[in-house]
Amino acid sequence: MRYAEKNQVEKEKKFVHMLNATLCATERTMCCIMENYQEAEGLRIPKVLVPFVGMDFLPYNQEALERFRKQKAEDEKKAAQKAAADAKKGAKGGKKEEKKAEAKEEVKEEEAKAE
Repeated sequence: MRYAEKNQVEKEKKFVHMLNATLCATERTMCCIMENYQEAEGLRIPKVLVPFVGMDFLPYNQEALERFRKQKAEDEKKAAQKAAADAKKGAKGGKKEEKKAEAKEEVKEEEAKAE
């Protein structure tokens, strides 16, 4: 954002400040920080942000991480079971459709012979 004050006597730069994080997209900024500074044990805080955060490392909550991993494994297992059941239904349904088609053909052949 550009800002210029007319008849500026002071040589010191003045910066524009915005309220409520309207100058930058805070969600995207946080995502970028997390992507670039994450480690296996937690999040390393960039040096320029340490005075504002008050710490240089933010560890992951191990209990929450374990719950997440357990739920993810259960969800994947359920999805695999559902896919297997759907595949099994599809295979059975295909045979039924084939039998119906064969029966229709037989009926048509019998009708053709009767004429």
